Amino acid sequence: MKLYQFIAQRLLLLIPVLFGISLLTFTISHLVPADPARLLAGPEAKADAVEAIRKKWGFDRPVYERYLLYMAGVLRGDLGISISTRHPVSQDLRERIPATAELGLAALLIMVLLGVPLGVTAAVKKDAALDHGCRLGALAGVSMPAFWLALLFQLFFFKSLGWFPAGGRLDQSLEPPTHITGMYVLDSLLTGNMTTLANAWWHLAMPATVLSLAGLASVTRMGRASMLEVLTKDYINAARAKGLPERAVIYRHALKNALIPVVTVVSMWLGGILGGSFVVELVFYWPGVGYYGTSGILTADYTAIMGVSLLLTVTYVVANLLADIAYMFIDPRIRYA
Repeated sequence: MKLYQFIAQRLLLLIPVLFGISLLTFTISHLVPADPARLLAGPEAKADAVEAIRKKWGFDRPVYERYLLYMAGVLRGDLGISISTRHPVSQDLRERIPATAELGLAALLIMVLLGVPLGVTAAVKKDAALDHGCRLGALAGVSMPAFWLALLFQLFFFKSLGWFPAGGRLDQSLEPPTHITGMYVLDSLLTGNMTTLANAWWHLAMPATVLSLAGLASVTRMGRASMLEVLTKDYINAARAKGLPERAVIYRHALKNALIPVVTVVSMWLGGILGGSFVVELVFYWPGVGYYGTSGILTADYTAIMGVSLLLTVTYVVANLLADIAYMFIDPRIRYA
């Protein structure tokens, strides 16, 4: 099977997955004892105004009929109107995706650029002090919840030391850079605005680090375990017997074969970054999709919840697809039938 055929096949599988997730999320969100018509009308609205909104938005119809109407809208690109913002959910998501993408990409860079070298070094120096330190740090990283880490970082680095801001994307005294991608760091770099670039990095440092720590721990552990397994293979012993330098044995022969399990972990965390950003964005007041989804849950905004759920599903599927494609480039022996 050719690569484009494989990609097309995986994208087609996205359709039933989205259908199942949307049905489950829609059903659960409508089990919440909240009246969306009352939420839209406001707490002081009269009964006839609430009833008019209920009829206008179809809240008086059966749940299955409302679901079909919602899915018909999704096929047209209409995700409904948010009860909280009174704006189309698709517009809200477009405005917030760049902030979450910036946070997620920064966390992913920290995760990969630190996790892979730490895992490799821990495996090469097995049972040394560095190896014990990496294992202990990885255990701590996967054990501590993100919300606790976020609060701890704020308490230490903001309140005690004053090194980093408590939250937000930029200082209030600065204007956002010219909109190109919506990611402040990248837009500042593209427009040559070094002041905004430095300030955006300064605000990004704490939330990105907190978001990356659990994934960093998993990548380090998996990288170490995979590298230890590869280093026992016959072709590694043969490479050493030929007199190849140890650095060449590790980085030219062993690392590439040890990366496949690491790619799997990274793809899982790439899909999970959006879900993991809910708490981190809330604590650091980061105006992204996670903050929007959390606000939707707290206000029973089921259209916002549905939109975020569909976006989460697409993110997971695309992340797994990218991992499968990466496998083929890392190991040419892998083919998909």
